[in-house]
Amino acid sequence: MIEPQDRVVLAPPVGRAQPRLKAFLLRVVQRPWPWLLRYFLTALPAMATSVLLAFPLGPWFRLPLFLEALDRRSLDDLLEILLHQPEGQSLGLSLTGTIVLIPIAWVVLRLIGLWLEGGILATYALLKAPTWRTFAEASSRWFGRFLLLALIGIALSVILTGGIAGAALLAGRVNRPLGIAAGIAGAAVVILAGAWVRLARAAMVVHEDGRVLHALGEAWRTIAHRPLVFLALVAGVLALRALLTWLGGALGAVVPMRAWLLSLVIQQPVQMALVGGGLVRRAADVWFVMGGSERHALERAPDRV
Repeated sequence: MIEPQDRVVLAPPVGRAQPRLKAFLLRVVQRPWPWLLRYFLTALPAMATSVLLAFPLGPWFRLPLFLEALDRRSLDDLLEILLHQPEGQSLGLSLTGTIVLIPIAWVVLRLIGLWLEGGILATYALLKAPTWRTFAEASSRWFGRFLLLALIGIALSVILTGGIAGAALLAGRVNRPLGIAAGIAGAAVVILAGAWVRLARAAMVVHEDGRVLHALGEAWRTIAHRPLVFLALVAGVLALRALLTWLGGALGAVVPMRAWLLSLVIQQPVQMALVGGGLVRRAADVWFVMGGSERHALERAPDRV
């Protein structure tokens, strides 16, 4: 149970006035703990995993041919050296560790990120910043429902990708440009479907309704009410991520690959910016859902998050 001093409510809408996007985006900076939490609980463990997996390759960094291949960024030369040098037996341990550790680490980090979602969305939805206790309670409360939404999103993506890939291949046999256009259009559909499922998380928190299918319906109705705004938000977030990813690649290209640890450190500001870009998308989702709603359940139940 949340104490009275922890209770926070949304400002009621005035007439047909809509909340301003700027106010929600500012909350990403004004309430930095979701940013720090996502970075330290997801990005840093991923970096630690990369360092751990690099240790078995330590002996290879003493080989001049290996370092030259790294400097040339030649994958073929690297594989040739790794497979034909006497020290090649150590590669087996490295590959085994990679095969076993990376999927486990990926699943654990995804689950941690999914647990944080409820608290992050509540942080941006509430007029007053929640306490740590409120944040943790919101994260725990919505975790199971968000996990179910994630599974629905994965199934939907697999079905759409398979159907669209088949249609694009058939269209490509008739006319290659038509097949390419069908593939691009299909990729856009998959991206928009994923954005719809993610928007359902915000709908669930804003409306204080744990029904998964109902949240998907609310998200769909919100999109139908303002489709151009939804498309602009999705395109803006994609453009931001593409820009930051390119920047990270450009920084990595400046540093020689033999100095992989330095490159990893240099790229961390870009990783923090990518985390911030994801939080901007979450704040925009909350704003979008609230802007399409006449009433919000959080107003009616201020003691819940």
